[in-house]
Amino acid sequence: MIVFAPIIIPLLFIILSLSVAKASKKVQQTVFLSGNIITIGVAISILTTVLKEGIIVAQAGAWEAPFGITIVADTFSAIMLTLTSITVAVVSLYSLAWRENNLNTPVFYALIFGLQMGMNGAFVAGDLFNMYVWFEVMLLSSFVLISYGSDKKQLKGTLKYVSMNLVSSFFFVAGIALLYGKTGTLNMADLAYRVREMGPELDIFAPSALILMGFAIKSAIFPFFFWLPDSYHTPPLPISALFSGTLTKVGVYSMIRFYALIHVPGDSFFTQMFLFIASTTMISGVLMATSQFEVRRLLSFHIVSQIGYMILGLGLFTKLALTGAIFYIIGHCIVKTNLFLLSGIAYKITGTFDLKKSGGLMKHKPFIAVLFFISAMALVGIPPLSGFFGKFMLLKAGVESQEFIHVASALFVSFLTLFSMVKIWNESYAKPIPEEIINQGFKFGKAPKQLIASSVLLVLITISLTVGSKFIIDTCATAADQLLNVDAYINAVLHI
Repeated sequence: MIVFAPIIIPLLFIILSLSVAKASKKVQQTVFLSGNIITIGVAISILTTVLKEGIIVAQAGAWEAPFGITIVADTFSAIMLTLTSITVAVVSLYSLAWRENNLNTPVFYALIFGLQMGMNGAFVAGDLFNMYVWFEVMLLSSFVLISYGSDKKQLKGTLKYVSMNLVSSFFFVAGIALLYGKTGTLNMADLAYRVREMGPELDIFAPSALILMGFAIKSAIFPFFFWLPDSYHTPPLPISALFSGTLTKVGVYSMIRFYALIHVPGDSFFTQMFLFIASTTMISGVLMATSQFEVRRLLSFHIVSQIGYMILGLGLFTKLALTGAIFYIIGHCIVKTNLFLLSGIAYKITGTFDLKKSGGLMKHKPFIAVLFFISAMALVGIPPLSGFFGKFMLLKAGVESQEFIHVASALFVSFLTLFSMVKIWNESYAKPIPEEIINQGFKFGKAPKQLIASSVLLVLITISLTVGSKFIIDTCATAADQLLNVDAYINAVLHI
């Protein structure tokens, strides 16, 4: 069935990428981009099928659920498959023109496909153990990718990234073991069925807390976020951009998926916990971002801050809130990736990631300035750009739920996000190059057209999220409906 394709295709292209290692660069790059394009086509096909026919379920080896390996694609997972495949493809195109850090090799291409295979597997996994396995596949590739290079700062960032993700995996697998001991199942549909059938008699608080702890570290939410800004700015820019747009979203997806299935109506503990985490994550991330002058590190802290908005939707746990959270994930993935790509373009032109040492881009490269302005304002949530719709739905859902403190936190963080984007604009685009830099013989460099074309693609997607907002919001609302209607998920998998 087509639902297996997002796993099989990247696996085939891992093999194919390595098998053409002795071929010409043109052949290697053609294989690399072809794999990305085919993966996008498969993801869009799955999304189209799910929207027409409902949840798709497949059983590996013809073993019926809950005994076999279940693969499930609903609207939420299909959205994530499509979103990440597009992001990976654009960053792959960008990486071909980066021409630094020895990225254009068959091993690099294979690692990108390995990362994508792990993400896709996590999105369609129908049981917790296989989700854990796909997380590890994703992490194996990411461990190698984040260590590309030989800088001491990168080694430090790599150690933090690897160690925290290993700790996260420990919590995850420990929670899985306890959960299996309590329930006798790891199939998520079967687990949801047993939780609803047995009610308070089935005490799964401890394993659920361990599993959510694992997801929390992977998602970089408060107070476990410190590893992300210390890690994401250290690898080569295309890798930083890819990680910023995709990896933490896998953790957020898994948290939403797991909690939506085990959530028992009337239980307010987890909802209040998520609301607290959302506000503290938003505020702590944005406050740290305002003090940064290394642009990649500043953007990395903003990843933390904006993860808080996604968790806010989970904490409110209404249809409108989940719709807003999913829409926000879509917009953030595209915009945050593009801001990293633009920081790489600015680096090619000015030779630095330090905002204090850069400048003059608005005067000398006005087109790049326009690309940055659109992406930055979308991140802030200035209407009518994509960030506005997600934030508006989350804020409206917060007001309807009378969670005014968390609504105020979200508004405050939006203001400081605007402050940070204006800071980048003033330092890198509006102000002239500092005199001391000019006296050192500074000359503007050139960014390859392929780098700029990649950024243009993401800006066009950002604009299309505005133009096609009704369709996208309706699709996100369908995903939210399926998350809330757990019985439909259970019936699709277990046929009961």
